[in-house]
Amino acid sequence: MHLLYKIMIDKMFADHFATHWIDSWNQHDLVRILSHYTDDFEMSSPVIIQVAGELSGTLKGKEAVGSYWAKALQLVPNLHFELVSTLVGVNSITLYYNGVRGASAEVFHFNQTGKVTSAFAHYWLCPLRGVTFLLDPCLREDDGSIELFGFNSVHGTMRA
Repeated sequence: MHLLYKIMIDKMFADHFATHWIDSWNQHDLVRILSHYTDDFEMSSPVIIQVAGELSGTLKGKEAVGSYWAKALQLVPNLHFELVSTLVGVNSITLYYNGVRGASAEVFHFNQTGKVTSAFAHYWLCPLRGVTFLLDPCLREDDGSIELFGFNSVHGTMRA
């Protein structure tokens, strides 16, 4: 019989993880970001579909996810997250934060050593059409350009 390791995450661990994770992203430090994860962790995000071209929306392993995040960091040179709250569960934490596209949440599942084994990103839906994120029609400008992470595809400019 296989026993699953289950433990309620405590507030000190959750707060430390949240602070360190947000700071790692705000510093654009990919090595530090990846240090939170196991070598074979899985990342699921609607953005993976558009940025990495993976139709399942899921990548596995530090190499694949690291490449995806490196590309995302290049696309978003002004990336900055602001932590709103930290929610605690059994072997999991949910970080609710404001990101480049507004309200965001990520759910992290941890192993017994405190490393993330899987993560699930969630983003604000377009309030007009209910379509999600990057290539969303609600982001299309009057001139037909698309805004991607605040970057205008035609004008080559960043939204302030």
